[in-house]
Amino acid sequence: MQPRDLRTALVAIALISAPPAEAAKVALRSTSLASVSYTRRTGMLEIEFRSGAIYRYRGVPTDVYDGLLAAPSKGRFFQSRIRGKFIFERARASASP
Repeated sequence: MQPRDLRTALVAIALISAPPAEAAKVALRSTSLASVSYTRRTGMLEIEFRSGAIYRYRGVPTDVYDGLLAAPSKGRFFQSRIRGKFIFERARASASP
């Protein structure tokens, strides 16, 4: 195992599966994103989509979170700066129609 792979594995193991209590949920004005919560200490970003799905992204830098909140288009920012760029897990599937 390469040092980078080992470090990634150790970080993934060390992170907890639920966001810490200090992560406050922020409602968003977006057609695709409903809300976000972020824990600066761990870099965990939780995004709730309008579909009802919730994803947790690990190791997200503070500037990326701040950029998401400031972006005129939250969905475009998510697509270009978050999706596919961080380790993630699906915490909840989309709501049934």
